[in-house]
Amino acid sequence: MIAMALLAVGASDLRVIEVPSAQPISRLQVAVRAPADMTDREQAAWHAWLASMRDRNTRYTFTQIAEYGAQGGEPVRFEHSDELILIQLNAPRGEVELMGRLAYAILAQPRVTQAHLRASATTVSTAMDSDLQAAWAGYRGDAAGLSPDDVRRLWLRVVRPENVVFAVNPLGQPGEATKQIQGVFEKWPTGTSTPRSSPPRSLRFAGPQKTALTQWGWSTTTLHQSDSARVLALVALGTGKASSAHRIVREELGLSYLQSPFFLAGREGWRPRFVFGGAAPVPTDIARDALLKDVETWTPSTLARAISLADASLRSDYPLSPFILWPSGPQADSDATRLAWAAYGELTGSAKSIDEVLFGVNQVTVDQLKAAAKSLLETAIKL
Repeated sequence: MIAMALLAVGASDLRVIEVPSAQPISRLQVAVRAPADMTDREQAAWHAWLASMRDRNTRYTFTQIAEYGAQGGEPVRFEHSDELILIQLNAPRGEVELMGRLAYAILAQPRVTQAHLRASATTVSTAMDSDLQAAWAGYRGDAAGLSPDDVRRLWLRVVRPENVVFAVNPLGQPGEATKQIQGVFEKWPTGTSTPRSSPPRSLRFAGPQKTALTQWGWSTTTLHQSDSARVLALVALGTGKASSAHRIVREELGLSYLQSPFFLAGREGWRPRFVFGGAAPVPTDIARDALLKDVETWTPSTLARAISLADASLRSDYPLSPFILWPSGPQADSDATRLAWAAYGELTGSAKSIDEVLFGVNQVTVDQLKAAAKSLLETAIKL
């Protein structure tokens, strides 16, 4: 077992944003991102650290955190992917300091044992219904010979102000909740960032054994208004049974039985992906050419349908939603979801609210939608 201690800097380095809420409870959202260039060994260390979080730290067991951090009446949310950790605590209105102490223990006082190292090599369990969504969090890294020192070295790279953001519901006066969180983190633990020469690995999918997955990818998007046409085009191409991919690639060409776009929350922003699943890999050139021809037939009704689906995807727990912030899958619009969006947006420079995304997509014209779809298809990279 190892306990970790780091040098401290001032609480002013801590990023805290306040998100208004009318509900009678207080919430604290913590968003943490992994380093951009983790090696396979560091990836395994990341999962060992996550396993320790779900067990205990040097101050609390996870059972205690789940109890203390749910005093507002909602369960603690602790979710993670290969690149992100999202933790949401809640307490009676005004108990911000309590949530801050729990967050400090989770981040600054980890306790890693050999059992956690072994757990890093196990299969990710997930409550997701979609095989394609479940595949997102499935990569474990190289756990052979992993040691507590490996976890400590990674932790030193992660626990830094630029990799962590807190979002909290405000108290009576603006800034009061922020001061309470900063007070808890007065001796904010932080390590030193060590540059790596190894290139960042691509997002990994490890889908169902009988499914051949074909993945297309594009550069990261922020979901700001400048990206709205691109966002809406990916929805029109692949979301729902009336989408181009379902009608053309699945029904007309018979090349796939699963087809879905995703905007996956990553360490630098939302990663646009399109995944086909079939008995054999989908030929990219054939699918691309067929979809380009279909885009030419798009009409105002195509635009209206895409906007409606984007709205449903972001405001409800629509099961086909391509927007995946919580690794467990789509979440309905709520104060809790809005807090998570705010923290993630601040962390990555992305849109900080659902309303911002929907405002942007509602400004898109048919011509812009078609141009964006063509650009996506012509620049898609097979991953």
